[in-house]
Amino acid sequence: MANYEFENLSIEGVKIISAPVFSDERGLFCKTFVAAIYDEAGIAFTDAEHYISKSKKNTIRGMHFQIHNPQAKLVTVASGSIYDVVIDLRSDSETFGKWEGFNLNSSDGLSIYISRGFAHGFLALEDGTTVLCCCDTDYDRETDTGISFDDPDIGIEWPIDTDSGLLVVSEKDRSLMSFSDYCNLSRKL
Repeated sequence: MANYEFENLSIEGVKIISAPVFSDERGLFCKTFVAAIYDEAGIAFTDAEHYISKSKKNTIRGMHFQIHNPQAKLVTVASGSIYDVVIDLRSDSETFGKWEGFNLNSSDGLSIYISRGFAHGFLALEDGTTVLCCCDTDYDRETDTGISFDDPDIGIEWPIDTDSGLLVVSEKDRSLMSFSDYCNLSRKL
């Protein structure tokens, strides 16, 4: 598969993708997405929209998902580095409510594919960290929500003391629901 590697992780539906990185005196070049190669690896991903976020060090964005229009995502770091996290929200999954975290940076050629049914977020580890996120469906403002990044029932082990006062978190992300509230909500859907 043209030097691409696809690693299945402990939570089914999430893959780390290693793309070839070419470096020379100018810098580096990396082609993170080739539809035919992804299809061959069993990932039928069609991108509907892309967005870029640029973050200060110690910014947490997440843990986001859409209720009625879930999105599969392909996440790549364009500059800087992140600690990327997913939470399995698929109620019929053996790993429901489990999380997994990964380090990604702009020079390693790694991306993460996240299938539908996950909450997603990340911690910027450097100033000016730029993340490209490609989604397979459109943004749905009405059902865009998330799980609190510091929910004790999930217990994400961020590589920073979340009580240190160093975090940069939006008001929206500070007011996201608990995992318990999500479970109650999902029973009603």
